[in-house]
Amino acid sequence: MYSLMTWQKPVRIAVAIVGLASAAGVYFVMGQRRVAPPSAPIMSRVPDAQVELSSCNLMNFPGLSKNFEVACEHLAQYPDGATKLTGVKIRIHKAEGRTFTVLGTEAKVSKGETQFEVLGQPVSLVDSDGFWLETDRATVSRLDQISHVPGAATFGKGRMTGSGTGFSYDNNREVLLISQQARVKTVDERGKVVTDLASSTATLDRLQHLLTLDTNVHVIREDQVIDADHASGRLSASNDVVTLIELFGNSRVSGGPSIDAMSARDITLDYTEDGKTLEASKLVGAASVAMKGEGEGAGRRIQGEIVDVTLAPDGTLTSVSARPLPEPGQKVRLDLPGTGDVPARSITARTLDGTGQPGKGLTQTTFTGGVLYEEHPLRSKAAAADKQTGMRTASSQRLEASMADDAVTNAVFSGDTTFEDAGLKGCAAQADYNPQKGTLVLSGATKTGAPMVADEQVAIEAPKIDVALDTRKMTALGSRTERLTTFMRSPQAQRCKPSTERPKSQQGGSNVPGLFKSDAPTKVIVLPGKAAAGVPSLVYDSQNGLAVYSGGRATLEQDDASIVADRLSLDQNKGDLTATGSALTRLRIDDKISDGAAHEVHYV
Repeated sequence: MYSLMTWQKPVRIAVAIVGLASAAGVYFVMGQRRVAPPSAPIMSRVPDAQVELSSCNLMNFPGLSKNFEVACEHLAQYPDGATKLTGVKIRIHKAEGRTFTVLGTEAKVSKGETQFEVLGQPVSLVDSDGFWLETDRATVSRLDQISHVPGAATFGKGRMTGSGTGFSYDNNREVLLISQQARVKTVDERGKVVTDLASSTATLDRLQHLLTLDTNVHVIREDQVIDADHASGRLSASNDVVTLIELFGNSRVSGGPSIDAMSARDITLDYTEDGKTLEASKLVGAASVAMKGEGEGAGRRIQGEIVDVTLAPDGTLTSVSARPLPEPGQKVRLDLPGTGDVPARSITARTLDGTGQPGKGLTQTTFTGGVLYEEHPLRSKAAAADKQTGMRTASSQRLEASMADDAVTNAVFSGDTTFEDAGLKGCAAQADYNPQKGTLVLSGATKTGAPMVADEQVAIEAPKIDVALDTRKMTALGSRTERLTTFMRSPQAQRCKPSTERPKSQQGGSNVPGLFKSDAPTKVIVLPGKAAAGVPSLVYDSQNGLAVYSGGRATLEQDDASIVADRLSLDQNKGDLTATGSALTRLRIDDKISDGAAHEVHYV
């Protein structure tokens, strides 16, 4: 042990000397050790901040892809845990590569970094499909991706812009809620306003392409004004054109190229794809549609519980349908204005269906069920001077009317029809009425009998009767198998008696030849003749009291007296008679029956 110790000590001394020498060499080579200068202090942008970053980037990965990203130019975190960002940009990643971005000057971040209150002039919320919203303050939730705007804001996309106060935007459902003073505008390709909508509140559902307006809805489309309690607007695929508006509650529309006014409980307005032109409308609940007339005058008006109209590009009606309430007695109504020498007309029925042509309006209308036609007296004394001034009316189960320029040019009534003018009534299964010519044609038997036309004194019954209403000239025709009959003061004429009478001065003559009693029922019967042309006929001039019977064997009879001939001519003003062609007479003379025969019998 000792020997190990005796050689170890010299070795240790030698190693120490070598180490000192090496240290001295290093010292002389490198020089004296330099002391490092102290670091410069970091200057704080926010003196009371606990943590500051010159930039930030927060990303959220709920699954396999990034869906929420926050970037900022500066971040400051305070001792109480609050965080403030400046130059903030929030980006929400959506399906199909779309994004929703919120830009602001600064943002306050809640604990847990779930809510961002963004401030700025402005705060911009922008969807990658072009939708944008600008305001001065918004709160964005990272959890449900709903943005809230407490104050005023504007928004838009393409040709649509809007404004209001108090917003919330659900980014997932793409639904924008406006809680106050909602207003939405759409413009055409030149920037001209097409639709200006306003309401107390509104909802824009971008996925469903639906704009809902609630409370005090007011819409302006050029010179057309629309009002309702509530409304919804169908938008185009790009959500910037209103193609359909549905109005609910106290709905009213006034003005427009061709429509003067519309009103109903609910109204649907269907526009063309560009949103510029109204092409159809449906009204439900006490519906009324008034079209514009010539100049300052009124146009046609359609009323019913439900009214559907279709319009041509020029605004003229091309189709109309009207239906009443289902309860008995309820009807639809069409009013046609009077102009110049054309009287105003109104038609009521259970149903109305009409068709028309662009530039012309309605040309054909069909009414069914309890039809009532009313033709009102002419207002102008000059126009009415040469015409009947009373109301013309007709009732039937069906009416097919041809129209031109708000006037009825021809009307065909069918199904138990009655037609009345002052002191005249017609009854038949069908009545063809031409208002412009003032003609009426009665045809077709009903359950009560053959067609009949009657004035105050005379009633004519025949398979077909033509009437000139203004002159009261009539032509009645039988057939090869049917007769015609004229009744004077006969109870058989009561089934078609006029409800009103003209003044005596306007009534035609009704005198019978003096060979007969002046106050007893009298009738003329014309039976079909044996010849090929033997069709009974009557030509009757009511105003002048002239009646000519021909085409068969005509018989004038009263009680047991009669005159029979191939032709009878009666002057009912004078009481004259001429019977021609194998004339036979049976007359009571001095209380005795006297028979006679001749080619012609003439009585003055």
